[in-house]
Amino acid sequence: MARKKEPERTPVNQKRIVEVAKELFMEKGIESTKMDEVAKQAGMSKSTLYVYFKSKEEIVDYISLEAMKYLLELLKTSISRNEGEKEVTFHDQYMAICHAMVTYKKEYPMNFQAIVEEIRVDDESLKEKPILREIFETGEEINQFIIGVLLQGQSQTDSNQSSMEGFIAKIFAQWGSIYGLIVLADNKESYIQKCMHLTKEEFLEQGFEQLYRTMK
Repeated sequence: MARKKEPERTPVNQKRIVEVAKELFMEKGIESTKMDEVAKQAGMSKSTLYVYFKSKEEIVDYISLEAMKYLLELLKTSISRNEGEKEVTFHDQYMAICHAMVTYKKEYPMNFQAIVEEIRVDDESLKEKPILREIFETGEEINQFIIGVLLQGQSQTDSNQSSMEGFIAKIFAQWGSIYGLIVLADNKESYIQKCMHLTKEEFLEQGFEQLYRTMK
């Protein structure tokens, strides 16, 4: 008996699967979402779905890599946009990173939390799943990019920099503070409007400015 030919893979189908999976993951959670549901919502058979992704974990990994690449490109674009101006200050660079993080949360809310979560990727997993290595390497590229930008900017304002280890620790703390501020603004938007008479955006701008002053 002739072997049944698998459906041809197309970028359109893959994109539809990923978008549907994102919606279901946000609505029901990753653990509660079934592959059957993804296939149904994407308008295809389960067998067709498996041509693109062999498991739900593969979909999650794909979305994670997509999110990391998006954040890296977003950060680079934000910084390069500022570099086109007459004079780029440390403040410009810092605020560009903050605003890029806000945009990232809007586009990939499910992946935003992963910024502050522990990532355990052992060598064996990296060998078995190349996509995990790519996720890890992209994350490291993001870290190095931010460190490089802020280290260069810091030299504009501080001629007596502390050790590199100390500076990286400061950036790490800032990374967590920016994350926390964005989450706080989302969770407490009504309170901010009622008690502070500020929009979420205004609250974030004020908060980013305060964090920037701690970097100086």
